[in-house]
Amino acid sequence: MATTDSKNSFASAARTAATLTQGENGANKYTTSDNSAVDFFTGVLQEITPEAFDTLFGSLMAGIKQCSTAEQKAQYVTDIFRLMAHKREPSRDKTDGGEGIKNYPRIMFLRLYDTYPQTCIDLVKSGFFAHYGYWKDLLVIWAMVNETGTLTKRQRFDHYNPLILAIRETYLKARTEDLRTLMDFVAPKKLQDYDKDAFTRFIDQQMETGELPDLCPVGKWCVREDSEYDKRSYWYIVDETNGRLIKQSHICFMTRATLKRRNGAGVLVDFPATSSVPYKVRRMWRQCNSKLNIAAHVVENIMCGKDWHRVIPGKLTSINHRNYAKAILNEKVKGHVDPCYDETGNRHPHDEVRIACRKRYIAHMMSGGKFNVSQLNPNEIVEKAQNSKSTVQKMQAQHMWDKKVENVMEKLEAFRQKLAEDATLAGKIDQARRAIASGKVLACADISGSMTTTASGAAPNRPIDHAVSLAAMLSQVAHPDLRGLVMTFSESPHIYDLPVDMPIIDKIQKIHSQGGLNTNYKKMHESIIKMCQERKVDPPGVLAIFSDGEFDSFDPALYSYSWESRNKKSTSYTTLHEKITAMYVRAGLQEPITVFWNLNYNGTAGVQTKASHPNVMFLQGKSPALFKFLLYGESCDQEEREVVVDGKVVKTMASTVTPEMVFRKCMDDHERFLPLLRVLHDSTEGDLRHFIITEDMV
Repeated sequence: MATTDSKNSFASAARTAATLTQGENGANKYTTSDNSAVDFFTGVLQEITPEAFDTLFGSLMAGIKQCSTAEQKAQYVTDIFRLMAHKREPSRDKTDGGEGIKNYPRIMFLRLYDTYPQTCIDLVKSGFFAHYGYWKDLLVIWAMVNETGTLTKRQRFDHYNPLILAIRETYLKARTEDLRTLMDFVAPKKLQDYDKDAFTRFIDQQMETGELPDLCPVGKWCVREDSEYDKRSYWYIVDETNGRLIKQSHICFMTRATLKRRNGAGVLVDFPATSSVPYKVRRMWRQCNSKLNIAAHVVENIMCGKDWHRVIPGKLTSINHRNYAKAILNEKVKGHVDPCYDETGNRHPHDEVRIACRKRYIAHMMSGGKFNVSQLNPNEIVEKAQNSKSTVQKMQAQHMWDKKVENVMEKLEAFRQKLAEDATLAGKIDQARRAIASGKVLACADISGSMTTTASGAAPNRPIDHAVSLAAMLSQVAHPDLRGLVMTFSESPHIYDLPVDMPIIDKIQKIHSQGGLNTNYKKMHESIIKMCQERKVDPPGVLAIFSDGEFDSFDPALYSYSWESRNKKSTSYTTLHEKITAMYVRAGLQEPITVFWNLNYNGTAGVQTKASHPNVMFLQGKSPALFKFLLYGESCDQEEREVVVDGKVVKTMASTVTPEMVFRKCMDDHERFLPLLRVLHDSTEGDLRHFIITEDMV
């Protein structure tokens, strides 16, 4: 099967065939989508190998040279920066964010610094990481600089010193602003008039009235003496007398920037490099940071101080709920909690303060109060449900799941309305109608043997963990017509109708129940086609395929579908997806939009279609923040296209959506990327000097 493009020729067909590769189970796919930015977008996951990332990033940067004009190059480089922001940004309570990947965006930043150093410095100073990540990113990047083994100490200093100075300046500026806010808040008293206990009481009193200072989280990430990052994020100062580099711990390097000394003429000058930072300066650093954390209600500090009465469930972050629930619930880390401890918890069952903290947390859950789950992905919540050792932990996991579903549904509805409004303003009434009715997606989870690999990490970070949990989540937020439906495939396909009120642990068990070793993707489509023919119905509008993409071959040349033949190599010059399309055409059915949701830790394992292929979308990773693009694809126009099936040209209807369009939709979210775009607009480095923020971006 092939499209009847007027440009088709044997040469172009042969070049396309030259990019074919065969997956681990024998099915044909492509080595590249022919768009290195799309390859990077769909290939980079939290769990991919460093080698795969290097390959994808190398291709991404090489793509700059493929651009014809200065404006195209500027747009392409801007997309690279946007990709970094998208991959890093986690979901927030009210916004979708991106994929929440931690390490690889940091590596991207350091590699981009090699080419665009001043732009990267300006990004740091603009608060890029506080906006698209969190303050700790800067500490980790700093440590990564020190752990770059290919440079000498002097080379590292010469190359990275401007960046480290920018990080220090950014930290100190935010910290100083927060301390000034705090000083204004306690006026007419002075901040230093309060010891730790008195300041804690003062903040608690203010909290009761609802009046608290508006602080950023920088205080939480101001490093403590002798801590991990005090040692890893060190730097150097220069002895002006001889040019020698003097190593400084993180705290000494940070506090030194705040110090001045009067010279013999009484003029303030920089603190001498050969003089140690006074102890009282380091003590003041520590005390001020402590007050920032008290005012910001940092739960880690509350727990360390055993101030359990100060734990307020409504102020906990999603990560707090995940990491500290057992401590807050007064339950032992290991072992089951016997029912006799349901009232008190079994860690400190006679500690009234701990028991009160537990009861307060449970009451907050039961009351439906604010419960932040924004940065938790479905696989993390499912793991908590599966590993719960107490009645309350099971209740907490279910509550987290329900809140996540509610949060995702709210964001999808907002995006649906935005799609419809934009289409209406553009005069595309049919597209607006499709947007309003969107969400008719069937979640399909690959539960075959290859999905259970632990090469990318043990449970809950295996591909199958992401596939099953994402499918369960998507089924609950789909259009009411398809809500609750999940299809699985391995040796044989199975479809389940999971009631909305079914506990998440039961849903996951049901989805897992019919797993096998094979990845018979063909049989799943055969099952859908057969159901449609027998029931005289149309296929669903969208199939979301959560998979590693390692499908079994069903090349007719292999004659049979058996254990012996399932992973033999295909002898065909068509891809598996093209064969699937032909199946729908032969059946007289419109093929659903196919969303290949990549969960393969090997980011260079290949793709199912080219980036320009219609009726196909590429998405990836473990975040339901990307569900909104399913609605976008569903709202796109339909058009007639010609395909060759069994040697004949056949016309069929298909969506115009392509992987390239989905990538572009993500990158062109100007409101989301505006803080980044403002910095790139001001850059004069390399190809970025031609980038200009246009009217439609603001």
